[in-house]
Amino acid sequence: RRDRIYEREATEDIKPNVICIMSEAYSNISDFQDIETSEPVTPFMDTLREQSMYGNMAVSVFGGGTCNTEFEFLTGFSVSSLLPGSSVYTLYVNDEVDSALPMLFRENGYRTVALHPFDAQWWDRESRYPYLGFDEFYSRDDFDPSTTSYVRNYISDMSCFHELTDIFESSSDPLFLFCVTMQNHADYSTRYDNMAYDIHLTDMVDDNGEPYVYAENYLSLLRESDDALQYLITYLSESSEPTIVVFFGDHQPNDTVAAPILNLNGMTTKTLTEDQLKLRYEVPYVIWANYDIQEETVEKTSLNYLYSILADRLGFPMTGYQKYLLDLSEEIPALCAQGYWTADGSFYELKD
Repeated sequence: RRDRIYEREATEDIKPNVICIMSEAYSNISDFQDIETSEPVTPFMDTLREQSMYGNMAVSVFGGGTCNTEFEFLTGFSVSSLLPGSSVYTLYVNDEVDSALPMLFRENGYRTVALHPFDAQWWDRESRYPYLGFDEFYSRDDFDPSTTSYVRNYISDMSCFHELTDIFESSSDPLFLFCVTMQNHADYSTRYDNMAYDIHLTDMVDDNGEPYVYAENYLSLLRESDDALQYLITYLSESSEPTIVVFFGDHQPNDTVAAPILNLNGMTTKTLTEDQLKLRYEVPYVIWANYDIQEETVEKTSLNYLYSILADRLGFPMTGYQKYLLDLSEEIPALCAQGYWTADGSFYELKD
């Protein structure tokens, strides 16, 4: 641990740990689709957001394309002008990215760590993360098989967060850590014995009287993510070192989850209004600290702006580009591959 024991308050000479978690397929589908469930899906998150900065933000992908979401967050660049469907790491990140968050935090004395409980080569992360400024990358191969738990065939969020806290404990310098979870990755067709929850849609069955398996499995997985998040926040709330947690989803789940619920609400993926289609590209975010920060809801934003908003509110360092993004967000509060919103709420679709 560090030589200095910090009081739990933010001052100019303190560099809080910054832990960023991009949760696989994390979304709140009840935000725009009426559902009732046999038990709460995210009870801890529902409580956490009452004491945090919280809101929804536009992302550029749906049902997949995780690397593009993390690129937007880590660099502040939008993928809206890039080749649709491309892997941004594979095609575009071939040299150092000076505006990337790990690079910025490393220059300010932080240990920079990436954590992903899956293959290091997936989306070319292993070869591209150094260009963003990560000094270390922990992947599936770094987990201890004797203590690692699985949900379905993926390393659980709980084991991922245990690895995260081990890294936290080993840090002598302030820590910037970016974690990409894997537990809730598609597909959702099968219920496994190692799933802890079996959440059902209340009074909702298909025309043959069968439950909506894909949706119910997805919701059950979210509940396990909620338990893991509760563990992590409880752990950090007991730490004497000032720490920020930025938690968000990478994209909504694919249509195997969404389509049945849409049908139950008298909609299909082909009959959605323009406003309803936009909602499919929204995910929640929450920014929490183990010291007092201003509670605020920024309802309309996008991932490329998230760090600039965080840095502005909490006094973190910003590059000139990140300051530009903060100014731009006043005129264009949200931007993604589907289009952009202006300050008066108008939406403009991006044309090819």
